[in-house]
Amino acid sequence: GIVIAYEVAILAFVRGTPFTTGNNLVDATIIAVLLVPLCMVDDMSNLSKLSHLGLVILAFAMLVIAGYGVAGYDTNQADSNYVYDNPFHFLPPNGLTGVS
Repeated sequence: GIVIAYEVAILAFVRGTPFTTGNNLVDATIIAVLLVPLCMVDDMSNLSKLSHLGLVILAFAMLVIAGYGVAGYDTNQADSNYVYDNPFHFLPPNGLTGVS
């Protein structure tokens, strides 16, 4: 049950990235091949050795997500009639009003 939940969540994240093959069946198979062996470990202490690597990968993933956000925000601002002479041009032109 939990393996399927993780696979569906990962598949949903992969769809919006350039790492997808475009075919859900192929993407799900690749994810299953990577995920299922980790779920079949008898002694979870064996996986603790990978904890440091997991934290490094998590930090890298956060940097990639932040990079996508910055790149997307700059693209959206370039499409509008926004003046860039403000040193805080990364903020919305009307301030933070309406930000949820």
